[in-house]
Amino acid sequence: MAKYYCSWCGAELEPGAHYCNECGARAPEIITVDGSRDAIDRMRGIDIVGGESIPASDTQRMDKGAISDRVVVSGGRATRYSSESGIPKSKKHIVIGVAAAACLVAALVGFYFIWADKNVDLPASGNSLDGTETTQVEAITPTENIADAPAAPSDSEVYTQLVSYYENLGIYKNRLFTCLDEFNNGFVDPSQAVREGYYANALSLLEDLQNDLDNLNAMELADDSVYVEDLENQKLLYEYMIGRIQPLVDAWALSVSYDDPTTHSEEILAELSKDYVNGENPNIALYDNLYWQAKPKQK
Repeated sequence: MAKYYCSWCGAELEPGAHYCNECGARAPEIITVDGSRDAIDRMRGIDIVGGESIPASDTQRMDKGAISDRVVVSGGRATRYSSESGIPKSKKHIVIGVAAAACLVAALVGFYFIWADKNVDLPASGNSLDGTETTQVEAITPTENIADAPAAPSDSEVYTQLVSYYENLGIYKNRLFTCLDEFNNGFVDPSQAVREGYYANALSLLEDLQNDLDNLNAMELADDSVYVEDLENQKLLYEYMIGRIQPLVDAWALSVSYDDPTTHSEEILAELSKDYVNGENPNIALYDNLYWQAKPKQK
C-alpha cells in the first residue's frame, strides 16, 4: 500500500485524509511516494507569504530516508526538511526537549545532594538556566536513614539501667528527709542566707529527680522487651517522689520572699499542705505501696 505524507510537517497521512492529524494542516492534494495522484482537492497549492503559492505537484513528500530539501511554509515560518534530518523538525524538537529535560533533572538532583551533604545553603538569589532571576531555596539535609537509627537496648542493658534508677531512689529519699528537717527547723529562720541555702537544696533535689524522670521517659525498649512494666513502675516512683518534694520547694519559695517569715508562718505552711489529703501528702502512700513491688527483677 502506498504511503502519504503531509506537505507541511512531513507526518504520514492516512489514505484519503484531507487534514494532517499531526499539525492540522489541510492537505491540498494527496500524492503517493511514486508521484501518482490518488485524489485531487479543489484547493490547489499552499498559500504562503506574499500571496504566492506552491503548486500541489511540488509538495510531494518522499520517504523519510530521502526527504527533499524543499522549504515548506508553516505558521508563517519556513521549515526545511533535508536528507540529513531523517526526523521532521517538529519531531526533533520533542526528542531534544525530552532529552534536555532529563539532563536538567539529573543535574539538579546531583547539585542538590552535593550541597545537602556539605550542609550549605543555596545563594540568596541568582539566575536560572533561562536567565530569569531565582529566589533563595535552602538546602534540606536528607533525613537520617532508618537503618542508621540506633537499635533499642537489649533486655540485659535495660535491666542494668532500671536497677541503677531504682537504687538512686534510695539516695533521693535520704536527701528528701534532709530537706524536710531543714524546712522544719529553718522555714522561719531570721537569716535570709540560711533559708536561701535550704531552698537551694530542695530545688536541686527536684531538678535531679526531674532529670532522671526525663531520661526514663526517653528510654525506648524493643517491642518484645520483658521490662516494659518495670520501666513504667520506675516512672511512677519518680513521679511520686517529685510529688513529695514539689510542695516543699513551693513553700521555700514563699519563705525566702519574706524578710521576716515569722509573721507569715501560717501562709508558708498552707503552701506546703495545699494538696494534702486527710492531713498528708497522697504521694507518700502511693510511693510506699509501689516501692518494694517495683524493684526490678532479672528475667
